[in-house]
Formats: sequence, structure tokens, C-alpha cells
Amino acid sequence: MAKHIARGTENHIVIDTAPDSEAKMAEIMDLADVVYAVWAETDKRKPKISGHALVMLKGRPVAAVHAE
Repeated sequence: MAKHIARGTENHIVIDTAPDSEAKMAEIMDLADVVYAVWAETDKRKPKISGHALVMLKGRPVAAVHAE
């Protein structure tokens, strides 16, 4: 999970500093087979991994795992 959080942080910086952030996000998503949105989750009632939640934006899930 730490690897995914770090990659998401890197992508966030690239998108935020691009002249056209929407185009940059679309470019990054087009290059990937699977895309997740990852964010810090503080709600104790919601599932999370290492304090973060995630959702698949692109790809096909083959298994579901619930961790807290």
C-alpha cells in the first residue's frame, strides 16, 4: 500500500503542476491498465489500509479484500 500511496502522491504533484491538469490526469490514466484513487481516511467506521482508503477508477477487479 505504501508504494501505491507514494505513486499517487507523485502523480498528484505532476497533475497539479501541469498547465492543463485535466489533460495530464487523462494522459496518466490512459497509460495505465489499472487506476486507483487513494486518500487519507480518518473516519473510523470506514475500511482502510495504513490509514488510507482507495477505490478502483479503471480496471477490472478480480478479488475483493476488506482490511482495517
